[in-house]
Amino acid sequence: MKTIRIASALALAALIFACNKDDDKHEEPKKKPAELIAGQWHYVNQRVIERINGKIDSLNYNYGEKDSVTYFANGTAISVIPSRNYSDTTTYRFIDDSSFVQFDGDTSKILSITEHELKYYTRYSIITNRAGDYGEDWEILNR
Repeated sequence: MKTIRIASALALAALIFACNKDDDKHEEPKKKPAELIAGQWHYVNQRVIERINGKIDSLNYNYGEKDSVTYFANGTAISVIPSRNYSDTTTYRFIDDSSFVQFDGDTSKILSITEHELKYYTRYSIITNRAGDYGEDWEILNR
């Protein structure tokens, strides 16, 4: 009889302990890039490499504190860059969890995205009279 009570108490304790551990390990589902991107992002740094007529130019640009882009959940985006006297309204759409199409129809590859930082890369064609002219753009943005 004593053995049954001890075994029952141990089984009950094990059940309670196991349930408590499951509750502690409950995690929120990971957000997808399409969910994380919505909101205002501040441009931090841009690195551009362009190949035009066989010549390669490189630019590393640090933005002003008010330079930003806002991605809206409805698929529109507004980029405002007072330091360059520039603003543009466009649309964007995700192709998959790591690529999206935005400004001028270029496809950007998301290198990393969190609640506070977005890094992406874009390779684009430059319209000239010569084939093979292109640009590459690395952007870093934060909230």
